Amino acid sequence: MLQLSSAIIAGGKSQRFGRPKALAKLKTKSLVQYSIDLALELSEEVFLVHGENNYFEDYKEVIFVQDELPNLGPLIGIYSALKQSSKEYLAVIPCDMPNLNSQIYEKLAEHLPAKIVTAQSNNGLEPLVSIWHRSNIPLIERAIQEKSLALKDYIKQTENQIVKFSENSFHNINYERDLELN
Repeated sequence: MLQLSSAIIAGGKSQRFGRPKALAKLKTKSLVQYSIDLALELSEEVFLVHGENNYFEDYKEVIFVQDELPNLGPLIGIYSALKQSSKEYLAVIPCDMPNLNSQIYEKLAEHLPAKIVTAQSNNGLEPLVSIWHRSNIPLIERAIQEKSLALKDYIKQTENQIVKFSENSFHNINYERDLELN
């Protein structure tokens, strides 16, 4: 187990999906349960970051963290979890990539120390498959003041390491029909 906390980012509105996609079932589990299972492999301290509505009360193995500034995107979710974390590093896990595995995060961790280590798939940067250092907290606060909250832009402007992967673990679920592709 790595010496870090984990945060599942599940605060999105699921507009393309049409309902809270993190609760959608894939085979026998909800999408968020796949993320929780992965997070528990990585760390003992697992945060589930949600928006204004918490649909996740049934998931007792996580610590709930509400976005400090709702509806402003995933950078705020990461910021909210970083502020709660007791560890120096935080593994960020999306709630809609059921094929992710702990080996991806172990490979990311090989590139520490860095402020951010982010995966890059054949489709480009995967900012929610990443590991963040606590030193990002004041930098994100500055980004909030400047209203510069685009996650990919923030990563590019911050000391980071990009780790390229060729595997197909990065397929995310955006639409109901995507459930059938997994």
